Amino acid sequence: MVNGVDDFGLILGGSGCGEQIAANKIRGVRAALCHCVFTAEIARPTTMRNVLVMVRKWWHPTSPSGY
Repeated sequence: MVNGVDDFGLILGGSGCGEQIAANKIRGVRAALCHCVFTAEIARPTTMRNVLVMVRKWWHPTSPSGY
């Protein structure tokens, strides 16, 4: 994103808060911390976020939340 090669990014972090703050300090990055499918779906069209930050401690492949 910063050098124009990628359009989107994904960050998995412990709580996600620190990762989102750190990512948003980088010029050209607009990170959204998403805890569920709904927040992930509305982050892109409403606020033009280009980085998805997800909570690694809650994530599981069979999670009922859908991500």
